[in-house]
Amino acid sequence: MFQQTPLHLSVRYRALSAVRLLISCGANVNAVDSSGMTPLHMAASILHQDIASSLISHGADVNMVGIYSHISTHTYKQVLKGQHRVVGVKLS
Repeated sequence: MFQQTPLHLSVRYRALSAVRLLISCGANVNAVDSSGMTPLHMAASILHQDIASSLISHGADVNMVGIYSHISTHTYKQVLKGQHRVVGVKLS
């Protein structure tokens, strides 16, 4: 579905331990699926701070723009309704 990587799927199902395991095994934290979403875009869209923070601390690009959404992860800061710490980890 949407040519998602195991990392995308782990984020989608909120499996933090799987996300951490995949990252430790070298998963690409900036992989883009066929809908233009990175794992970080997905984590921000489901408001999962721990996953988003883990991705950011392992090099996820907070400025990547989705193919269809035309929105960078930085912009998700506005969407996170008080959860701006997620993106703020890298921006501050």
